[in-house]
Amino acid sequence: MSIEMLEHCAIRTCRLEETRRFYEFGLGLRVGDRPPLPVPGYWLYAGNMAVIHLIEVGEQFAGNVFGEAFTEHDRPQAVNDVDHLAFRATDIDATRLRLEQLGLQIEQREIPSMNLRQLFVRDPNGITAELNFVC
Repeated sequence: MSIEMLEHCAIRTCRLEETRRFYEFGLGLRVGDRPPLPVPGYWLYAGNMAVIHLIEVGEQFAGNVFGEAFTEHDRPQAVNDVDHLAFRATDIDATRLRLEQLGLQIEQREIPSMNLRQLFVRDPNGITAELNFVC
């Protein structure tokens, strides 16, 4: 077996609506179908693929996404369980403008050897979104 692609990332957050707005309005993902799960959350889509699953955590939700009690091993000690998410993206200028209009700090990098321009921006949980644009 070999890995073919990353299907999705799940982010546990106590800032559900703020996080949804970041990914929806900042990065252009759209909220889409999600099965009826016992904890609040969203599935955010790029095209037809649910690439980010948001799961609300906090004192009012004593379990994981399936409603099962957390063990001491998997109970989130901090919400920031992910370092960064990398996305292939298009239209760097429009993306930068949209992020700036939201008042977000953006770091831009270029990797000439890979013909790549990158934007880095943090979501409300401190998770970095790496946006990769092929020149």
